Amino acid sequence: MRFILLSALVAVAVSNSTALADYMIGSVAFESSRTPETGSLNQSITFFNVKSISSVTGDFSGLPVGTAWGGFTLSAAPSTGQIINISSAGFGLFSGVVTSGSSEFEVAGQFFRAVTIKGTWTPGTLSFFAGNAQSHLADLTIALTRPSSAASAMNSAITFQAHGMAPVPEPSTFAVMGTALVGLVWMRRRRIAVKSATEQE
Repeated sequence: MRFILLSALVAVAVSNSTALADYMIGSVAFESSRTPETGSLNQSITFFNVKSISSVTGDFSGLPVGTAWGGFTLSAAPSTGQIINISSAGFGLFSGVVTSGSSEFEVAGQFFRAVTIKGTWTPGTLSFFAGNAQSHLADLTIALTRPSSAASAMNSAITFQAHGMAPVPEPSTFAVMGTALVGLVWMRRRRIAVKSATEQE
């Protein structure tokens, strides 16, 4: 009976081994400078002076306009599989991989390149993120455009979107699971010892 109870305890602990911590769901748009500023959108492009603009949604509503984020370099198209890390003490750290990226394509005389990066983001030290320090699932999308002339300046739209919290283990759950597992091992050894003693009699 005790063995059954301890087994049930482990099952309950495992089923409750994750919990959703603090959530941040929404998006924020950024503007930036680029190097180079002209030419084919297929080339490697470095983004710097990345700063938030007023286009925000969800839990990012109220984020100060002009919040700075670290720069990064996007490799030549299509850049699929490239690892991107963007970091600043204030806004935080994003680490992801390019999951889809197009080469430059033309629509009605305009040229475009689209990139999607999926990863995780940990909020920084801004007071806006007070009490929210857990890692979040997040996406970064980059839309590059330029007119038909290769000498024309590039434009970019960077949108960051957080998708809430990934499940995280609860420390108390680990304690319950550990106690239950120790109990199971002890009960099993005791039953084996009793059985062995009975067979020897």
